[in-house]
Amino acid sequence: MKRLDSSSVNCIAEANMRKLHIQTVEVGTDGERLKVFSQIVDEDGAETRAELPQRELSTLLPRNVLLGESKIVSAEMLLVIEATLTRLLTGRCVRVWEYDDRRYFGFLSWRSVTIGEASL
Repeated sequence: MKRLDSSSVNCIAEANMRKLHIQTVEVGTDGERLKVFSQIVDEDGAETRAELPQRELSTLLPRNVLLGESKIVSAEMLLVIEATLTRLLTGRCVRVWEYDDRRYFGFLSWRSVTIGEASL
């Protein structure tokens, strides 16, 4: 897969733009770390698997909200986290990039959005 940047992926329907959406969400552990992977599909049906970076995960689910001062996640809490992330992420438009031979996904930036005057 070729490397994508935010200028090549957008939810807005424009010529030659690929629309990437999250199809499924999988929460697991890698040793002692929480990992979130998603199956991402483009408008042609091509699928790819990518990981949610930790900074994006902590923005979506602040640790102190779910765990307080605890640093241990129970199996039951993993189920809650997966259900919450599935509801939050499924269907969302994302961008995908590669770094250190790993594929990651993130959300589109607000930088390309212009705020116009509201029509009444």
